[in-house]
Amino acid sequence: MSRSIVRRAWFGDVYERGIVGQNRCAITFDDGPLPGATNLILDILKSENVPATFFVIGQNVQRHPELLQRMVREGHIVANHTWSHSHYSMLRGWRYWRREIEQTDAIIQSIVDVTPAWFRPPMGVRTPINMYAVCASGHACIMWTKRGMDGVATTAERIRDRIIPGLNDGAVLLLHDGRDNASRRDPIPTIQALPQIIRAARESGLTWTPLNTLLGIEPYREQ
Repeated sequence: MSRSIVRRAWFGDVYERGIVGQNRCAITFDDGPLPGATNLILDILKSENVPATFFVIGQNVQRHPELLQRMVREGHIVANHTWSHSHYSMLRGWRYWRREIEQTDAIIQSIVDVTPAWFRPPMGVRTPINMYAVCASGHACIMWTKRGMDGVATTAERIRDRIIPGLNDGAVLLLHDGRDNASRRDPIPTIQALPQIIRAARESGLTWTPLNTLLGIEPYREQ
């Protein structure tokens, strides 16, 4: 069997595509949880029987722990997307990054009794400093193969058209179920596009699979 595609990067490995050879793909969501968006996305995933991974913001988890609990209860993976998702975090030092990562791990563990082993940097920006903190905190950096660009003003049709063409074996998809404090993202286009993306992948012969299965690495650290 093939291995997942890993980029050797600053102070650690970066996962961008999963194991190929079995016509599988996985879906991930960033920036939640957010009432009015995450719960509706969870409804769709449940109806379509699709597993997902949610890269959550610690502050949002603190505000809405019940949504984190629902993610785990319904079989989805939760992972670390920093505490505050600051757009200026790239100017900060490694101690700031360690604190952002560890504080988010701690609140997730306190609510659902799992400690993430995966991290995704805000906006996907990697630097030697934040990658050093990721590696030092024992996390794998998880990126993506295709994204819907639903973090900006857009429509369901544009999101769909960015993802469906060229969607293939091993792909890791990125959408958003929430927003950070600086964002005014409207989640409705993502919610509208999601069922179309799920069904288009299946019609092309792909199976939605848990991200840990696609990557071949464990999502949580031992307690």
